[in-house]
Amino acid sequence: MKRTQFLKSIILPASLLALSAIPAFAQGAMMKPQELEARARELKVEPAELKVIRAAAAKPGAFNGWGVVQEFTGNFESVAKNYDEFSREFRDQKLQAKAGEPALLILLEDPTGKSEFRYLVGYTVGAKLEPKAPLQPRQIEHRDAVRYTHVGPYDRLENIHGAVKASVREIRQKETEFPVVLRLLNDPRKVGPAERKTEMIVPVS
Repeated sequence: MKRTQFLKSIILPASLLALSAIPAFAQGAMMKPQELEARARELKVEPAELKVIRAAAAKPGAFNGWGVVQEFTGNFESVAKNYDEFSREFRDQKLQAKAGEPALLILLEDPTGKSEFRYLVGYTVGAKLEPKAPLQPRQIEHRDAVRYTHVGPYDRLENIHGAVKASVREIRQKETEFPVVLRLLNDPRKVGPAERKTEMIVPVS
């Protein structure tokens, strides 16, 4: 009996100490499985997705760079066609993208509930360039941003963004904002919607 009490007297304070060492906002990212499933249903994402999103929301970081972009108005289905148009113009101007970097899709406004919205497509470049119209240079500078990689159709990104927004609000008591940067990790012209891989970078105010 005394041995059991002695072990409890050591283990319980140690576990409390370990928990106290975790920042409060990181503790807020943790949810019980039942809570996670219920919240995921509310946000219309998978529980596994929400778990990763909440972990990312608890540890935002900086994202910076330069791009050459072209602005369009449309929906997610128009991205592949407009990406072709941009790519031709980029090649015609003999511009050079940064090696190893994916294409960019930058949402200038919240697309939620809209049949069309403003967005930019482009490439990351190593430094500021001065392209001719309709292309333009674009500096991307987010001091505090949540990064999450999604695999699936672009039209599901709305729900993913909603889950990021809700998680940042719940865990850090802050708000997200636009523009949102999407790094297209594979070519939407060469893979089906279910295989499209996108890194979403959401700035936090």
